[in-house]
Amino acid sequence: MKKGFSLIEVLIAVLIFSIFTVAISRLYVVSSKSNAYVENHTFATALANSKLRQLKQLDTNDPELALTWHNDKQTIGQGNYNYYRFWSVALSSDILEISVYVTWDLKQDNDDLIFNSAMSLKAGKSPYVELKACIPNGVLP
Repeated sequence: MKKGFSLIEVLIAVLIFSIFTVAISRLYVVSSKSNAYVENHTFATALANSKLRQLKQLDTNDPELALTWHNDKQTIGQGNYNYYRFWSVALSSDILEISVYVTWDLKQDNDDLIFNSAMSLKAGKSPYVELKACIPNGVLP
């Protein structure tokens, strides 16, 4: 009776170990990407919420609540990403409907994300967050 493993047994063990290692490494990559997206989404939601709270405290005659598309001139950098805020204000009966959008991209892309409407933002390839609120309109335009 021989002691030890044959070459074929060792090769099969190495093959099984390799398949397991490749599967685990792919899982790690997917997990890392998912974690980065969740962190960006959370930060973007916080930025949108902050802007929404600020807008809700303004007088309804403030220029930032004009019935149009607005672009926050300030780019916000966090980690390896730049964040951009936009908002639109619409009038429905005596209610101002405010929608705040935050989108982000890698800083190394070197081009600012500028959108001229919610449709162009939603049609783009960049991820974004959208928050909405309604406030009573004190003075009709």
